[in-house]
Amino acid sequence: MEHTVVPRGALPLPMLIEQVKAYLQPLQYNASTVEDYHLVWRRLEQFAQTDPDGAVFSEALGHRFLQAVYDFPPAGYPCPLSNRVRLARRAVRCVGDFVLHGQFRRRCPKSLPAPWPAQYQMEMAAFLDDCVRRGLSVRGRRGREREMRRFAEFLDGVGLLACAAIHPSHITAYVATLFQYQQKTVEMTLCHLRGFFRFLYLQGQHPHDLSNAVPRIRCTVQPHIPSVWTREEVERLLAVVDRGNPCGKRDYAMLLLVARLGVRVGDLRDLRLDHLDWEAKRIVLPQAKTGQVVSLPLLEDVGWALIEYLQTGRPPVASPYVFVRHHAPFEPFGPDNNLSHVIAKYMRLAQIPIPAGKKHGLHSLRHTLASALLEQHTPLPTIAEILGHLDARTTSIYLKVDIAQLRQCALDPEEVAHATV
Repeated sequence: MEHTVVPRGALPLPMLIEQVKAYLQPLQYNASTVEDYHLVWRRLEQFAQTDPDGAVFSEALGHRFLQAVYDFPPAGYPCPLSNRVRLARRAVRCVGDFVLHGQFRRRCPKSLPAPWPAQYQMEMAAFLDDCVRRGLSVRGRRGREREMRRFAEFLDGVGLLACAAIHPSHITAYVATLFQYQQKTVEMTLCHLRGFFRFLYLQGQHPHDLSNAVPRIRCTVQPHIPSVWTREEVERLLAVVDRGNPCGKRDYAMLLLVARLGVRVGDLRDLRLDHLDWEAKRIVLPQAKTGQVVSLPLLEDVGWALIEYLQTGRPPVASPYVFVRHHAPFEPFGPDNNLSHVIAKYMRLAQIPIPAGKKHGLHSLRHTLASALLEQHTPLPTIAEILGHLDARTTSIYLKVDIAQLRQCALDPEEVAHATV
């Protein structure tokens, strides 16, 4: 006898809620949250028994339930919702998401990018895949894809039907739309366009090599001086972290990894349990930006912070990543999360002022470590090795923040004048 699969939306409400409960169980939600959700669902079942259309779940049924039982306000209500109403709305939303998608969507889902214009999708995707084959990092691919998507949307807007129909006049018109961007951004965009047109020509997708039609500009933007903290500010920042709760244990370990070892934010997100070599007291990880493997000493305070978090702070999940979100469903941080909220939270608690124009993300702690090593007369090649720079010339930018050393290089105008007489 053939088994008939009943769609989730056609299931009787009690059966649907049982499936929702079963799906919720392995997601490791907090026990009190699960109990609160179960209470809302029991009330939903009771309400459905009195509703003429309550046999199966619908968005309208959920809305009527929230209005009748929780006094859910209409759209545009000016006052914020109470925690009780917000929780009930979330519980009903979980049922609706399960019907639609077979899973729960995140409470703050990230908006998905618009689909590629169909007429360019094949060529654009082939170009990005070729970039990856030639060694472009995942991070670099995301940036390249963002810029190529912007170019594809421009072509679609002017009514171009295929990449083979691109004319130098289209390139000129697109370059004119970049006026609002920084000079360095324009330079990088044009460089990527040259690579794309060269790829089209070599693959036989365009009769001409339009890379020569892309204008060249010389970026004259002066390198900025890195933002650094004083030692007292770093210690104040670490001191205000509440290490008595799981989230504080995680944040403290992350801040230490950046402040003491200069770990990049991307490498912090991607840090895995198997990167921690406890016997050798080293952290060995491949850098997302350069692809090079770096070996860092597992300093005593960093090691104990990681142990405290892993043993008593980290949620009991099977994820291979060290740091995970502390809101169910527990999972690693997203690839675009720069973790700026972590340092911003503790800067407010430590009452550390932020001067105008000064960068204050996690990367500023990395700059601070570099300047501190420089003050200790650490050779630039050693600092470059610690920070994971492929070229020591990249590290030389931190010479600008060592004001004390620069003062020693200053010349006395009077001495110069007498020497020339």
